Parts: sequence; C-alpha cells; structure tokens
Amino acid sequence: MPCLALSFIFPLLTPQGRCVAGNVVYPEISESVARLSAPDEYVQERGISDLVGMGKAAAPAYDILISVALSSDNLPKIRSGAAQALRNIDEARAAIKFIGELTNCSPTAREYAVDALMIITRPEAALPLIDRLRDDNEQVRHRAGIALQFYKGAELGASLMTALTNKDDKARTWAPWLLGRMKYEPAVQPLIELLADDNVSFRQSVIAALRDMKAKQAVRPLMALVKSDPNDEVRMRSIQLLGELGSPEANETLMDLLSDPNPEIRVSTVGALGSLGVAEAKQPLREILRTGTGREKLAALGALCQLGDTNAVPIIIDTVNTDDHLLFPYLIQGLLELGATDAVVRLQGHDDEVIRAAASNALKKIERQRGHPTTGLSVP
Repeated sequence: MPCLALSFIFPLLTPQGRCVAGNVVYPEISESVARLSAPDEYVQERGISDLVGMGKAAAPAYDILISVALSSDNLPKIRSGAAQALRNIDEARAAIKFIGELTNCSPTAREYAVDALMIITRPEAALPLIDRLRDDNEQVRHRAGIALQFYKGAELGASLMTALTNKDDKARTWAPWLLGRMKYEPAVQPLIELLADDNVSFRQSVIAALRDMKAKQAVRPLMALVKSDPNDEVRMRSIQLLGELGSPEANETLMDLLSDPNPEIRVSTVGALGSLGVAEAKQPLREILRTGTGREKLAALGALCQLGDTNAVPIIIDTVNTDDHLLFPYLIQGLLELGATDAVVRLQGHDDEVIRAAASNALKKIERQRGHPTTGLSVP
C-alpha cells in the first residue's frame, strides 16, 4: 500500500504539526488545546471537537485532556468531549486513570470520574462503579447508577444480584433497574419474588425491571399485585405491564378492575385492555365513553380504536355534540381511525365553530398525508 494512503486510515501529523485524520486537516494540537481555555464556549467546543477528531494523533494532549475531564472549571460537554478524545487515544490507559479517581477524597472528582467511565466503558470499570453505588455522596451514587446501564457481563450481573438480596446494601436501590437494563435472565425469578418487598419505590423499580425484560413469567404475580397491593401507583404500573406483556390470562382480572373506585386505576385498565385486544371489553368501554370523566373517555376512545370497534362511531358523534371542546380533536381523530371519514366531512358543516375547525384540520392533515383531497369516502 502506498504510504500516502495511510493518511486515510491512521491519523498522523504533517511536517507543519497539523493533524490529518481521514481527509480532514486539523490545526496544531497546541492550537486546539489553547482553545479549551478560551472564554467563548463555542471556541472551547471547537477545540475539544478537533482533539476528538484527531484520534490517536491527539496523544500529546493526553495529560491535559485528563485534567479537562476532571475539572469543575469546564462545562459538562467539554468534559465529555475530553473523555471521548481519551477513549480514542488509549481507552485502557484512560480507564485505569479514572478508576483510580473513583476513590478520590473529592466527591466532585469522583463524580467526574464516573462521568468519564460512562463514555470509556471498559469491563474492568464495572465493579468499581458498583462500589460507587455505595458512595456517601448522593450525586456520585446517582451518576454511577446512570453510568452502569452501559455495562454488561456475568460478573456485573452476579454482583448486582448480591446487592438485590441485601437490604443493608446501598447498591440495592439501583440493582433492579440495572438488571432490567442488562436483561439479565437469572434475575427474573428473584425479581418476581421481590414484588412483595415492603418498600413502595423498590416495588416500582422491580416492575420497571420486569418490563425491560418482557418477563411473561411475571403475569400471575402481577395479577395478584393489581388486586391486593396497598399502593395505587404500584397497581397502575402493574396494570400497564400486564397490557404490554400481552397475556390473555390477565383479561378477566383486568375486566374486573373497570369498576375500581380509583379513576386512575380505571384509566390504566382501559389502556391495558385496548393493548391486549380484549373484545369482551368493547361494551363496557363504550359505556365509559358515554359517561366517564374526560380522561376516562380519552382512554376508552383510544382502546376502542385499537379494538377497531365501529359500533363506537355513533357514541363518538354524540360525544362531539355534547362534550368539552378540549376533547374534539381526539374524538374526530378517533372517527378517522375507525373509518368514519364521511362523518368527519359532515362535521365541517356543524353549527359549532370549534367543531367545524377541528374537523377541517383533521381532514387537511389526511389530505397532506395522502397527497389528494378527501372526498367523503370512508377510510379503507
């Protein structure tokens, strides 16, 4: 291969001290580094962008980039850029440096080291980051939890599982969410068992993890939870997850919840029944559309559209004529989704100006999408 072609594969310095990476010529490293201390934010960003683009050729600036990544004098985007440049130069060496900073006596330095390891995701940083989930500083713990979502591996999973079962471990708070993000299969059954944990926030975190894992094994425990959990937020999240998991086994349990005294539970249930495609729910959903609160009506409308219930069309038209103006755009969109374009065309001649405008706007949107005027024929 001719030597000239190497400039398109490996970054290098020209005799004038300028860097060539690909077919881009960058300024001298000293010039880019000088920009990092400029008072103008744009100039700083230009300097860090150049150093990132230089790849390995930015190695002479290694120590300076370490300082930039750990300095509170710099904006987060500049510190982040410094970590990216260090990753390009030698990610293993940079990771060792930032792992060492995780035990710095300064919580700010620890936080910035965690941020750098969010970008330089070397496997050897995973367990040290778990230790930061136990940090005395809340911000460090929070940043470590966010960083760990980018890590995977059996060793990390096993360590999180250990934290999961130890109520005295500060890392336990983050363990369900991280195991869910990892989709760590061995954690599914232990997480299901922890749906009975006495901490409400922890139960919510467990539900979120099972959602990330699409854990169909959780359907029956979730069915029990929606009936008996003392916290309505936990119940709502469980209902939503049952809708997403798509198991018909939950249909009867959800149908019973349509009469729950809490309107928020009813709204969540309506959405889940629509997601599950429960045909038996059509009639009760039509009744909710007639008599429910504004939020219940919107939820029922969405579910009936998912179910393709054309028998709901007359009820929607009646609701347009009698209900709150805020619902009109949604009701008219529902008519279009159920194929009742002709009904929407007629609404353009309604006595109420707001209804006329909502119908006209909806039809114009359809015209733009189709590229030709709507004539009044039903949507196929």
